[in-house]
Amino acid sequence: MTSDTADINDDGPVEPGRSSSRFIISHRMAPYRDGRARRSAKGNFSERLTRTLGGAMDIVSDNGVERDDVRRVLVIDADEAELLAKTRELSPDTIVEREALRWPASLRMAPWGTPTPISSTSQVQSVGNPPVNTSPFTLTVTSDGVPLVGAQVELGLAALTPGAQPSSICVATDAQGSASFQFDETQYVPVTAQISPHGSAWSGMLVRPLSGGTMDLGSLPASGPLGWWHHLAGISDFDLQAGAGIRVGVIDSGLGPHAYLDHIVTAGAFIDGGFQPGALATADVLWHGTHVSGLIGARPPADTGGYAGLAPGADIFTARVFAPGRGANQGDIAAAIDAMVNGHEVDLINLSLGGAASAIEYDAVLAAYGRGALCICAAGNDFGKPVLAPASYPLSVAVSAVTMPGTFPVSNLANLTRPAQPDHYGTGGLFLPTYSNVGRQMAVTAGGSAVISAVPATTDDPAPYADMSGTSMATPVTTGALAARLSQDAVYNTLQRTSARAKYARSILEQSALNIGLAQQYQGHGLSRSR
Repeated sequence: MTSDTADINDDGPVEPGRSSSRFIISHRMAPYRDGRARRSAKGNFSERLTRTLGGAMDIVSDNGVERDDVRRVLVIDADEAELLAKTRELSPDTIVEREALRWPASLRMAPWGTPTPISSTSQVQSVGNPPVNTSPFTLTVTSDGVPLVGAQVELGLAALTPGAQPSSICVATDAQGSASFQFDETQYVPVTAQISPHGSAWSGMLVRPLSGGTMDLGSLPASGPLGWWHHLAGISDFDLQAGAGIRVGVIDSGLGPHAYLDHIVTAGAFIDGGFQPGALATADVLWHGTHVSGLIGARPPADTGGYAGLAPGADIFTARVFAPGRGANQGDIAAAIDAMVNGHEVDLINLSLGGAASAIEYDAVLAAYGRGALCICAAGNDFGKPVLAPASYPLSVAVSAVTMPGTFPVSNLANLTRPAQPDHYGTGGLFLPTYSNVGRQMAVTAGGSAVISAVPATTDDPAPYADMSGTSMATPVTTGALAARLSQDAVYNTLQRTSARAKYARSILEQSALNIGLAQQYQGHGLSRSR
């Protein structure tokens, strides 16, 4: 909420006296187009903020920028009741919100902060109440009968005590393909084992795994440069120039390294209200951002079997907003959107992430739209719940995912997302997977389950691939398809960088979509298409 209402924005109004310590403070930029107006509004915001809240907040970070085209973002710790009491004294353009974290909209990812394989004895992730290490539990992972080394295995644990929280442990397989876990079997029972190989093999999911068991995963197909998701998007021939002249921003968990993504520009990291430039700061902490960028712009050499992006000719810029072990907050995402628009003049922004609505983030989406950039966003993976932000905002493009049967093995997680409802099935057997969020905001859909793309390289493999599932994957497929189409649109390329340019891009996306027989809340206008 703005300071006019004396509310602090989150999922709803805040009751005075409720304790919550971490907040994001920023200001509106979207209503102001010229530099003088922006400077005046920002100066008023900063002056009244310091005067009013100077002694009522502990500043964690403050980008403190002076340029009128850069949003000032503060991360603070404060007493909620005191902060709430003072908001009416702030400028009308001030936005004060509880920190609201966004998360990648993918069902499969590497453990937080672990972009490369780790020791098989290391516990790298524990969610909920960490289990007591008393009893070993082992699983062996092979690929076509050969032990798979360095595959991430996440063991999901259900608590046996009523009211206790579930937990999970993630380790990597050793040279024999074995993953060993320890937990108190009197308190927890294994319910799932999600296996994420780093290149060469399909991911897999075991339900109710047994200690001592073996999971054999098939080899990933190497039949690129095109995959089934390209064909759904109307691409039947590989064109290295597809998307040429279109500038695309990707705001995610970082980039690579990867041999087929070296042409992508690293735009730095926006973390906790601060900014760090350079390729090292932008390096992927989760595999997710590399996978997303690869779906848009990967350029594999001929005859390698590697999968290309849908718009390999586009100019792509990637920013990191996720820190190891933590979600991305709305202030960092807003700052990254601003930088993509003002610093790199992008036409399209890919946001394969989601969370609760934010006025700060929404203002950045509005400001981007006003300067000709269209935000294309994942609807979310909350299993049929309403569309998440930023996809839910009126000027964003919300993207759901569809699955194509027969494109993945039975052991793949995608096989467990088949819906029971007949109305979730469309043309050619395509179906809306159970994980996809739905809602009236849906604009289009695209292939999103068991989609193969690049993941960060290791010393042993400079160009690995992996499959992932989620609206996170459908979103870059949509972004790439639209970039390829717009690059051939004579009208679009004559438009100035105003809202008319963004509006035209959205109209092209919607008009070219192919109806596959699903309800609007599931598919929007239909499959996003490049032609």
